[in-house]
Amino acid sequence: MTALPVTTRLELDPAAQLLPGRNSYSVLIGGSPYVMLTLKPSAAAVIESLRAGADLQTAAASSDVSTPAVQRLARRLLETGLAEPSFEAPSQRGASTSTHRPTDVTAVVPVLNEQRAIGSLVQSLYSAGISHVFVVDDGSTDATARSARDAGATVLTTSGRVGPGGARNAALGHVTTRLALFIDADTLPTGDWLGPLLEAFSDSAVAAAAPRIRSAETGGLIGRYEYARSPLDLGNRRGSVRPRSRIAYVPTAALLVDIEAVRARGGFDAGLRTGEDVDLIWRLAGAGRVVRYEPSAEVFHRPRSTLSKFVTQRRSYGRSAAALDSRHPGQVAPVVASGWSVFVWCSAILGGPFGVVAAAGTALVTAALLERKLDALASPRTPAWTLAMRGHWGVGRQLGSAVWRAWLPVAAVACVFSRRARIAVLAAAVVPNAAEWFERRPPVNPVSFVGMRLIDDTSYCVGVWQGCIRQRSVRALLPRLVNWPGRRNKSRVD
Repeated sequence: MTALPVTTRLELDPAAQLLPGRNSYSVLIGGSPYVMLTLKPSAAAVIESLRAGADLQTAAASSDVSTPAVQRLARRLLETGLAEPSFEAPSQRGASTSTHRPTDVTAVVPVLNEQRAIGSLVQSLYSAGISHVFVVDDGSTDATARSARDAGATVLTTSGRVGPGGARNAALGHVTTRLALFIDADTLPTGDWLGPLLEAFSDSAVAAAAPRIRSAETGGLIGRYEYARSPLDLGNRRGSVRPRSRIAYVPTAALLVDIEAVRARGGFDAGLRTGEDVDLIWRLAGAGRVVRYEPSAEVFHRPRSTLSKFVTQRRSYGRSAAALDSRHPGQVAPVVASGWSVFVWCSAILGGPFGVVAAAGTALVTAALLERKLDALASPRTPAWTLAMRGHWGVGRQLGSAVWRAWLPVAAVACVFSRRARIAVLAAAVVPNAAEWFERRPPVNPVSFVGMRLIDDTSYCVGVWQGCIRQRSVRALLPRLVNWPGRRNKSRVD
C-alpha cells in the first residue's frame, strides 16, 4: 500500500452516512459503487476526526490509533469513493504543498488544421510555467505548424494521419520531465488550472489527474445545451476515476499524467480513433494506479458550431463503445443495475395490470431483503427502504436513457407491434430528460432541452450500432445485472 502524506486531509462524500451499528460498532455507507463498511469504535473515532478537518497524523493521535492503521483506513475510503483527499496544509490554506512545479511538466498537443487556435494555446501554456510544448501535427493542410513554431513550440509531424492517440504517442519519447500534459488545441485553460492538478501528485499512487472540461458559452441552442450538458463536463464533484463508479472516465482534452506510468502501459491505443482516452484511463486503473478528477481546475472547450458537427461528434463517441468493450469486457454496458430493479420496471411498463402488481410486490420484497443486507445497522429498516426506492428510481432513469442511447432500433420494431412499447418509448423520451431539466435548470427551455437530448442520444445510438457491426459483437448493447439485494456485505474495518 502506498502511504499518503501525513498532512493529507480527507473530505467525506456528502452522501456518505455514519450510522450506529450493533455491538458498539458503527457503519459507514455510501461511496461509488455503493458500499457498507462496519467500523470498530476506534475506526469510527478516526472518521469523526477526519470529518472535523483533521489531517491523517492528527486523526491518528487524537483517536489513539496507529498511523499505519489510519493509512489503511484512508486508502480504503479513497478506493471506495467514500472520501476524497486534500493535500492542502491546514495552516496554509491556499498554499501549494505539492512537490511538483509547472517546470516539471511538458505539454503535448495533437493537432489537425488548428491554425487559428494553436498559437494562443501554446502561449497560455508557457504563461502557466510549463517547461516545454510539443505540438504534434497529424497531417494539417493549413499553417498550423508555422503558427505553433511562431508561438515557441517544438513541432513534430506524423507519417500520415494516425489520429489523436497515435499523435500523442509520437511525442512520448521526447518528453524528459516527470509529468506530461496532454491537451487539445480547441481548449483554453483558465485561472489557476495547473496548481490543483499538480497537488494530486502528492499521492505517489496517482498516475493521472484531470481538470473539469467546461464548454465555452457561445450562444445559440447548441452552445447553451453544450454549456449545460457537455459530455466532457463531469461536474463539480471531485473523485477517483475507475470503471463502473460515479466518475467512470475522464477525457484527454486536458490530462496531466505521470509519463512513466503511461509508457509502462504502452501509451495510447492508436487503433482507437475515439475512446482512446477512456481505454488508457481504464488500463491505468487496472494496473492499480490512481486517476483523479479535480474540478477546481477548469479548462474550457469549444463546442461544435453546427448541428451536423454536433451529430457527427456524438456518433463518433458511440462508435467507440464496441471497440472499448472488446478491450475491457463488461465495462461498457448501457445499464448496470440490480436485476430485480430491471424486473420491477419491465413488469410495470410492459406487463399490464398484473405486471404493475408484480412490480409493486417485487419492490417491497427487495426493500425487505435489503434490510438483511444492512443487518450490521442497529436500525436498518428506514435506510433499507430509502435506498431501495432511490435505487429503483435510478435504474428507471438508466433504462429510459438506454432506450434512446443503445436500444432504439429494437424499440422502434417493438413499437410497430405493441401499444405498450410505444408508451414505454415515449415515456423514456420525456420522463428522464424532464427530470434532468428540473435538476439542472439549464439555460435552455425544457422542450428544447428534451429535443436536444433526443438528438444527442439518437446520434450516440447510431454510433453504438455502427461500432457493434464493425466489431461483430453485440456485447456493448447488453445490460449488466449486478448487486442482488439478498447478498450480504461483509466489509469490516478494525
